[in-house]
This record gives sequence, structure tokens and C-alpha cells, in this order.
Amino acid sequence: MTSLVFDTTALSHFARAGRIDALQTAVAGDEPVLLAEVATELVRGIPGTPSLGNSAGDWLKQVELEDLPELAAFARYKGELGGGPDRNNGEAAVLAWVKVKGGIAIIDEVVARAIGDREGLQVHGSLWLLIRSFKTRRQQGQGQQ
Repeated sequence: MTSLVFDTTALSHFARAGRIDALQTAVAGDEPVLLAEVATELVRGIPGTPSLGNSAGDWLKQVELEDLPELAAFARYKGELGGGPDRNNGEAAVLAWVKVKGGIAIIDEVVARAIGDREGLQVHGSLWLLIRSFKTRRQQGQGQQ
């Protein structure tokens, strides 16, 4: 089982489209992870986009950065991403979690993905996740014939 660590944008795209169900299907068999920083960003967006309230549910494993290595990595990535106290916390947290705990970061922002690539982390966007799901279902369907 692979941990898929979600940034805000990936979840919000599906929520805005009313397709959290499609995202849940795409991650079936994996461990979808939601960091507290990402959950906070989602909640902050609910007044403008009420569908964001549907994006986080019990299908996501909710975690927090707690250990010193995780917090140090978060501080380093946050410093690199910048944006003041309320911006880029989700991306920094996702990168920090994957750096320390492993898994695949699901991030759509180019700068954060570039940092992850430079660090040798597994970082992909929402489109990759959908294509991966499609290929997996297609292979499973061919194996049943």
C-alpha cells in the first residue's frame, strides 16, 4: 500500500468539480494522507467554495507533523516556498512528510514539484493520479479476460 500525501490543490480541484468520488476511486488500494496544514487550507477556502467542505473525510488518514525531523524539513521547505504565514504551508508540509516518512506527494504547483524533484522525492500531480488509476483499472480488466 502506497501513501499518497495530498496537497490542497489536488483535493480542491476534485471538490470543486463535485467528484470526490472519482478521487476516492483513483486512490483505492492506497493510503491517502491529509496533513493538518492542508486541512487548515481547505477549511479557510470553504466560505468562498462550500464544496471544499466535502473534500476531507474519513477516507483520508489525517496526520500532523510532530517529530523534529518533520518540523525541520517543514521549516526548510516553507522558507524556500515563502509566501508569508498563511501561504504554501500545505506544500511545505507535504514535502516534509514525504521527505521524512516516504510516500508520494500529490502536488499540482510547479515550484513545489520542482523542489520535490530536486530533493529526489516522488512528486506527481492530479493528472498523474488519474492516469495511474486508469492504467491500473485497464490492466486489471485485461487480466480478467
